[in-house]
Amino acid sequence: MTGLYLESTGPSRKAHALTAIVAALCGLVLLSSCGLDSMKGNAPTSAQTPSPTTSPDQALADVQALRTETAKLIGNQAWTPIGGPDLSECRLPDSTTGVRYRVSYKTMDPVDVKAAVEKVKALWESKGFSTDIPDRPGTPELTSLFGTGINKREIEFRNNKDRTFLSMDSECVPGSFNDIAMKMPLPDHAG
Repeated sequence: MTGLYLESTGPSRKAHALTAIVAALCGLVLLSSCGLDSMKGNAPTSAQTPSPTTSPDQALADVQALRTETAKLIGNQAWTPIGGPDLSECRLPDSTTGVRYRVSYKTMDPVDVKAAVEKVKALWESKGFSTDIPDRPGTPELTSLFGTGINKREIEFRNNKDRTFLSMDSECVPGSFNDIAMKMPLPDHAG
């Protein structure tokens, strides 16, 4: 029965297939560990990750605390609220409707905005916000710093010719806009 039995001079097809599978698995393990290392810098920090148990009252207290911390970092100016806090609806990560507050403050006191921007930028980034200082061609005396956090949370520090502003959104938290709005005091519009 010559010709029906051939002696193998190299690895069999099974061995080639097994080697290819093992190599592919090793490659996947290697790539997945590289991917995890590169994603660590982009993973939400505890400051960015919304807490599902945060109440609207706590969200307001947290944004007020960030405003106070930012204002102290800027200097000893007297900050005045610009209306508000304002309440708005927002989308929670599970696509349901929640609420968020916006607080806005201004000061007429002198502020060295250019010196303060780097300090404020470092603070906000330490809290998990990405920041941006937009170019303002033709108006170098105006400076703005914008921050964006998880779930489109925004914060802003900017100056105008004679005043400086801080505006911040709270975290988007579960809550009913109508229920909360009904309990909020009406704004005082008397001069």
